[in-house]
Amino acid sequence: MHQPAASVPLMALDMYEYAYHMDYGTAAAKYVDKFMAKLNWQQIDRRCRRVSALSALSGSGPPLSFDRSSPIE
Repeated sequence: MHQPAASVPLMALDMYEYAYHMDYGTAAAKYVDKFMAKLNWQQIDRRCRRVSALSALSGSGPPLSFDRSSPIE
């Protein structure tokens, strides 16, 4: 769940109550749905590919992709 300090975030969602409570009350799921709908998935995929390439070069893992245009299996 928690990543080391050297990790690279691809996106971040603030789930503390102050972030959504005024607009969504106790409906945190609606807040998450709106957040997910507004994400720029192409930008996130570019970030993922860049980090994955650096990771593969350093030998710490295989290349990854976060392409939302293909169905998740």
